[in-house]
Amino acid sequence: ALFLPTLFWETSLSILLATSLVALAELRAEDSSARNCLGLGALSAGALAVNPSLLPIILCGFGWCLFQTRTKSLLAPAAGVLLCTMLSVPWAVRNFNQLHAFIPLRSNVGYELWQGNRVGSDGFFLADLHPNVNAAEFHRYEALGEVGYMHEKLEMATERIAENRIWFAGVNAKRAFYFWF
Repeated sequence: ALFLPTLFWETSLSILLATSLVALAELRAEDSSARNCLGLGALSAGALAVNPSLLPIILCGFGWCLFQTRTKSLLAPAAGVLLCTMLSVPWAVRNFNQLHAFIPLRSNVGYELWQGNRVGSDGFFLADLHPNVNAAEFHRYEALGEVGYMHEKLEMATERIAENRIWFAGVNAKRAFYFWF
């Protein structure tokens, strides 16, 4: 009950940001001002901080800007990408200082990959295995530290995927179906 509002809030905010990114990229097609690309850069940095999985939409938005300005100056889209990068760098610096590792956005990629591809997985997240609720996982997290724990989970997931490529393809098809339909 405490976690669900956070999940819905983040999901709703991600949808708003994704829609805003697409709208701003489309606006960029109509108005070739650098202001729009800088706005896209600032919005992209904020979107990356909220949900790094929005990166493909961000790349498409900047790709659209580049396509629209291909016969003109590429300075405006480059300025937008530079602004997005500059606004994202402080978080990477913070992560390096706090976690002593280069983590540009979030450190939980290995854990998320493991959650959907671990032994016994049906391809979906199982909250019972999260360190916040699972004592054994918490103790492992505590013993290895955040970076070590995430790295261990990444190794476990990539080994499982390499050993079960057909299963992995099927699970991804199932996840895509559930997500889109």
